Amino acid sequence: MKYLVLILAILQPITSYLAATGNGRFMDEASGPLISPAGYAFVIWSVITTGSLIYAFYQVLPKRKNEELYTRIAPYAAGLFAGFSIWLYAASKDWLWATVLIFISMGYFLARLYPHILRAVAAKKFSVFEMIIVYGTFGLYAGWTTVAIFANIAAALKFSGVSDTGSMGLVWQAAILIAAAATSVVLLLRTKGSTPYGAAMLWGFVAIVVGVLEKSTDALLLAVLAAAASLSLIGAYLYARKRPA
Repeated sequence: MKYLVLILAILQPITSYLAATGNGRFMDEASGPLISPAGYAFVIWSVITTGSLIYAFYQVLPKRKNEELYTRIAPYAAGLFAGFSIWLYAASKDWLWATVLIFISMGYFLARLYPHILRAVAAKKFSVFEMIIVYGTFGLYAGWTTVAIFANIAAALKFSGVSDTGSMGLVWQAAILIAAAATSVVLLLRTKGSTPYGAAMLWGFVAIVVGVLEKSTDALLLAVLAAAASLSLIGAYLYARKRPA
């Protein structure tokens, strides 16, 4: 299973390159809904896939620290990495609602995987290297996936023919932003203020503010809501970090 994790981690940057050469509407930033993150935000995938690759090589090395942990989470890591490549293929083919279901499944794998990592962090079992590569990589993966589920729902609605402009467009996108913010705050509190998890979500919401302002000056409500979500995350993070363990 750990070697399967390695193979699937190697496939992530390969499928990213192949998807970038496609011409599906779903992969076109300009045709997305108003609440799409600005284009620069997707550089986080490079950080995530690079960290995943380093982790995948590390977890197959002999006589590693925390070998039992890596064995336990291997099935979930394999499912997560496979889901990313499948999502890229579905997105490049404009299989719109399939992308939502795939990201939800990735969220499930992360929900099963990340608590094991958080417990290892709390027990101070990780070296500095593992804090960066294991805790950091999967934290970013989890945070960005949380935001991406809602972004994919918005994109699927837009490409299914639901207008993202006018009063109704503002209403349904505002509802998605509010749901995304509430979910993000609750999950950040449940992780007791996981820094990489919160950082990835904050990165996403700030990028949505920038994306909205780039696309329309008539949708300030959406930009304000995304900014409020960012502030809510910061507040939740500070609250969670101050609470006694």
